[in-house]
Amino acid sequence: MRVAVFEKGEPSDAALKLFANAIAAAIQGGAAALPVEAGAFPEEGLVPNDLRYLTQGVLGREKFPPAFMGTYMFGNEEGKLYLSTLVDSAAARDTFEWYTDEMKSFLATAEGTSGEYILGLGEDTYQGDVLVFSFGRYLGVLTGIKNPAERGTELVKKMVERLGRIDGDRKKAPAAPKN
Repeated sequence: MRVAVFEKGEPSDAALKLFANAIAAAIQGGAAALPVEAGAFPEEGLVPNDLRYLTQGVLGREKFPPAFMGTYMFGNEEGKLYLSTLVDSAAARDTFEWYTDEMKSFLATAEGTSGEYILGLGEDTYQGDVLVFSFGRYLGVLTGIKNPAERGTELVKKMVERLGRIDGDRKKAPAAPKN
């Protein structure tokens, strides 16, 4: 949660801290952990404390599923990496196809050796050049940088590797008991 004030200074800072502490104390069960997918964002270049979860209007579209968004610095350029978790791989592929069909242009540039992921470069009407991928039940989009295929492919591949480990760990975990 973010709270903004019109006037900055010590009195506002003190009031905001008091307000934040009151809200934190009212949350039952203490601090909640982020979903494991938040750990898929590689640290290199990630702006500290800027990982967010967007529930609507992702990439300027109401139809796009909710997504985590991390801000990355590529030299002097700021890029945004979005990650949506869908119900299953079919839903991720359907959303991938819907999104890339809406683009001015799209070119698939890489595919995993056994078809486990698709990576491509597209021109989004609202975002400009983007790098988009589908991997399992995940859909990701990198926006905001020039030459995203050249500069963002390694970042996306690192994310895909982490998502693979997350899914592997999830399959190994014992199933939750059903009531």
